[in-house]
Amino acid sequence: MPWKSSDNLPGAAQKLKGHSRAIWVAAANAALTQYKGDEGRAIATAFSAVNKYKEKKGIKKATEDNDIIKATTEAVEKLESGKLRYRGTEFDGYNKPKDSNREGKQKMVLAKKGNEVKIVHFGDPSMRDNYSAEANDAFYARFGNRPEIKDPFSPLYWSAKILWPRGDMKGKGIKKSLLDGFAELINKAFGEIQTESDATVEVTKAVDTEQRRAMFVVLEPDVVDAHGDTYSTEEVEKACISFNTHCNKANLFHRVQTEAFKIEQSFIVPSSFTTDDGRDIKKGTWAIWTHFPEDDANSELLWKMVKDGSVQGVSIGATAKVEELNND
Repeated sequence: MPWKSSDNLPGAAQKLKGHSRAIWVAAANAALTQYKGDEGRAIATAFSAVNKYKEKKGIKKATEDNDIIKATTEAVEKLESGKLRYRGTEFDGYNKPKDSNREGKQKMVLAKKGNEVKIVHFGDPSMRDNYSAEANDAFYARFGNRPEIKDPFSPLYWSAKILWPRGDMKGKGIKKSLLDGFAELINKAFGEIQTESDATVEVTKAVDTEQRRAMFVVLEPDVVDAHGDTYSTEEVEKACISFNTHCNKANLFHRVQTEAFKIEQSFIVPSSFTTDDGRDIKKGTWAIWTHFPEDDANSELLWKMVKDGSVQGVSIGATAKVEELNND
């Protein structure tokens, strides 16, 4: 909405007086029209105009402090598409980075901390990011001890999280969103045939929405799978123990390791029970409890897909010896 010279100016603009305030209002409203309602760009343009005026007059420059771009969730509009609109810019959700609309910046994110929100621009598109393990170490040697690296409202926090990830992504480029990862994997797999080790099974619907946890069946003994194979109780237990001992890490499509969800428990069901949706789980079944952390863009997306049924199971990746069974 257009700004007036009195009561509806944002944050630091209210500190401007006289001619500086008039310049700010005129420039902001003109930029709001030019940039089709993008308040963030309009505000930045207005402060640039004020500073040019002050440079000519030899006056100390105005600053665009955090109050300009920080507000509460009440200022965020939720669209019918499920996206969010804040200050004229649409986002896929809170804490989900996208390409920046600001010149000289690589990414932007509608960061959320409690009930506060703030648009954060981060990264330099002219620079390479996380291109080697040595470069990653150098980044954290320089910035790793700064307190703002733990603040979601800081550009450094997002640069570290997305552009310079550690762990399995150290030195392997920027962290991609789950959707980007899905698209890349689908493109790579186009035309490929699923291998026999990729047996997908149904989700049990044991979903705890309060704790953001879901239980999945991994392998069920003495049940014929989609490939016509079956597993004994002993083999299922051996597979579970092997996974817990040597792997116990989450991945997508057996190709991309991820921190979008955590495997909290991997276990053999000690006695038969029935899930909330009426499915019978027999004794000796290998099951896992997974957790989907809050305030992580990829985790939020994957958790939504679990709840709406887009993700319906887990898949094992393993080698095994096949033994023919007699029909009798």
